[in-house]
Amino acid sequence: MEDLESGTVPVAVRLEPRFYAGKKAAGYAFIGQGSARLLKEALNERLVAEEPGARLIPKSYYSIRTALYQAKTMIGLDPQIQPCHGFRKYFENCLDDANIDHEKKMIIEGHFAGTRAKHYTGRDIEQLRDIYRRAYPFIRLSLEEPVQLGQENEI
Repeated sequence: MEDLESGTVPVAVRLEPRFYAGKKAAGYAFIGQGSARLLKEALNERLVAEEPGARLIPKSYYSIRTALYQAKTMIGLDPQIQPCHGFRKYFENCLDDANIDHEKKMIIEGHFAGTRAKHYTGRDIEQLRDIYRRAYPFIRLSLEEPVQLGQENEI
């Protein structure tokens, strides 16, 4: 909440240490300017709670996954398409398009299995925040948004 309150964008999503351990470890996630604006609106309208431990999206993973699959069926997409995996793959491709260093990309995605990523790669929030800033021009939230090319994005 501190980044959201101070207006620092992208907003770091800070989880308890237990979420960054194990085979299915969380990545170091951030929320961009548009999502931060929507989150503030949701907080003001009391659609999202501010208490510690409150869900960012007040729905279970299962209900979100179910809604995505129902929408996929309703619009007639190929049954082989996996929406949840597709979102992750899209973000991974945006990091590739932004020429993000592989080791930093693995940290952001929550892949800590490799010795280098687990023990030798820094996890400084400000450094990772800068990586997200460099990747955001490559992320489109709608088909009408152009990709912002022509910027130096090499790390």
